[in-house]
Amino acid sequence: MDKSKALLEPFRQECRVMLGVLGKPFFLRRCKDDDHLFVSDLPRRTPHAALAVILLSLESSGFVGTIVPEENLLYIDATLARYESLLEDLPNATDTLVLPHDDALHPAYALCRLLLHHPAPLHQQPLAPLRRVLKWTQAEPASSLPADPASPWPPATVSSTAGGMKPASTRLFVQIIRLHQECASRLRLRQPLPYAAGRVLAFWLTATDTPTYPNMPVNYLQNRLTFQS
Repeated sequence: MDKSKALLEPFRQECRVMLGVLGKPFFLRRCKDDDHLFVSDLPRRTPHAALAVILLSLESSGFVGTIVPEENLLYIDATLARYESLLEDLPNATDTLVLPHDDALHPAYALCRLLLHHPAPLHQQPLAPLRRVLKWTQAEPASSLPADPASPWPPATVSSTAGGMKPASTRLFVQIIRLHQECASRLRLRQPLPYAAGRVLAFWLTATDTPTYPNMPVNYLQNRLTFQS
């Protein structure tokens, strides 16, 4: 797998092709919430009958399209099978993950190690964190980001680096802390952690930073962020 390419981009390009068959103008952006991957305004520009055909096309390709009439927007997510296929293509995280050289990436590394220490079948894991992390790691140049509320990242927090997001992004750090807290709650309740999100994070970390200290013990960074388990 090409480490310079964001994992979510092939999904978006595939959906863009299916939504563009009618030749209508539309946007297709990462969804702001954690319930879907993408959002599009195609329903505002397309007759209902034509939309039904597009929804069937999405379904046959492993995506789920949901139209919200109150918003007149189309929300798109991948099926469990498509997520599983994506994860199958990732390299073994335990072979590739090492401590990043960039200190700003250490919180992401600590979170990643935590997630990778709690494997579980995908159907038992919460998918919202997986969607969230896929959006973190979406590579998109800042100059191409639209100034639109539907975009989850303001241009100032995104760069055109291999991983897509500026490592020192304050917003990224806040999101990582948030997911740490969610994992702490799940551990207390003895619920599965989003192991798949850890695999995506590992892929992104190896593509974003050149590490210098291989095989750093997990406790080194986990102790920097304490919580009840």
